[in-house]
Amino acid sequence: LRELGFNRYQDEVKALLGEEKAPLFIKGSVKVMDKGVVDPNAVEATVSVTLNGLQLASVSDVARRFGSPVDLAGKLEAKLDATIKGSESVKALGGMIIEKLALAGGPLGADKPTFEQASLAFDVALDGAKVTIGKFTLASPVANVAAGGTVNLPALGKLPTGDLTSSTKVNLAALAAQLPGTLKLQKGL
Repeated sequence: LRELGFNRYQDEVKALLGEEKAPLFIKGSVKVMDKGVVDPNAVEATVSVTLNGLQLASVSDVARRFGSPVDLAGKLEAKLDATIKGSESVKALGGMIIEKLALAGGPLGADKPTFEQASLAFDVALDGAKVTIGKFTLASPVANVAAGGTVNLPALGKLPTGDLTSSTKVNLAALAAQLPGTLKLQKGL
């Protein structure tokens, strides 16, 4: 296989999704073999995945077939860059933005919350047993979350150690306005 070029390859994949033909673009290289043998410690990969304009209604249709009770609408833009070296080194950087997110059904009952925009950004790395969260942010009209730090993954049966910081801000008024039936708050609260 090595002589045929399967040891290391580069490929670009373009697929069309949704009604607006949003492209899924994958580019990168992957090496999974060393001297003709699959070896997890020899894995080397650099991959970039971009999703432009995925209409969430098309995802909702598929999810419903698998029993999801919640319908989605909106447009998703996402980007992920990942690097893998061996079985213990992974770096991932990316994020997503959802515009005009609308939810309905299932536990939401008659509520149909809508959000003009929600975003997620992250920069995470695994180096052996150490996870570093350089950045993790979630921003929406109802909540904002930020986190960062390091976590040392323990041996089986032990607790993790590390230094993580996080902050969360919830706009209760905006949340209550979006979910009046779900939260069932008394008037005036």
